[in-house]
Amino acid sequence: MVTWKVTSEESVAEAQEGKAGAAIVAIEIGKLRIWVLADSGATKSLVSERLAIELELDIKPIEEGIIFKSAGSDILQVVGEAKMSFKIGNSRMRERFYVTRRLTQDVILGG
Repeated sequence: MVTWKVTSEESVAEAQEGKAGAAIVAIEIGKLRIWVLADSGATKSLVSERLAIELELDIKPIEEGIIFKSAGSDILQVVGEAKMSFKIGNSRMRERFYVTRRLTQDVILGG
């Protein structure tokens, strides 16, 4: 079993106050602009299942036993992974995201 630690509500609040290793930034996915949590303390990038479905991302199954825990030790259910292209400022990026349920932000960009 593999366990990774990701952010929680407390980290979101800290990021909005300019604390911790996190920041709220705008990204563009196609014509959609959304605010996401860029968290250098998160080891992986995550996207909510709701947003992944809304964006019609190709969600692929993942190996058994991958578990994500929030900084508050809440377990986040991983439903798969998807590649997502997005733009931050003038930079275009394509990253692998783990698709999870019960995510506090629609997107968490890991460091």
